[in-house]
Amino acid sequence: LKFLCRRPFAPAATSEFDYPLTSRYDEPDSLVIFEDVLVPWERVFIDRNVETLRRQFFETGAHALGNWQAQTRFTTKLQFIAAVARKITQ
Repeated sequence: LKFLCRRPFAPAATSEFDYPLTSRYDEPDSLVIFEDVLVPWERVFIDRNVETLRRQFFETGAHALGNWQAQTRFTTKLQFIAAVARKITQ
């Protein structure tokens, strides 16, 4: 099992003290690679058919639902920033 992780938003950060939020709370997007794993054919949706894959994405609404988690994440971050700003002004 291997994880290929995306670099954080602050790739030039020299330590977690320089970028405390980005180094701790950035969501860790990654690609998971399974080696020597048997996937039963009844679990395979598409095999080497790029056109069917594209149709599945655009014709089923997956593109709209896939963005929902990003909007939820951004809403939570904005609520956090607003709460910090409110505490500062108080």
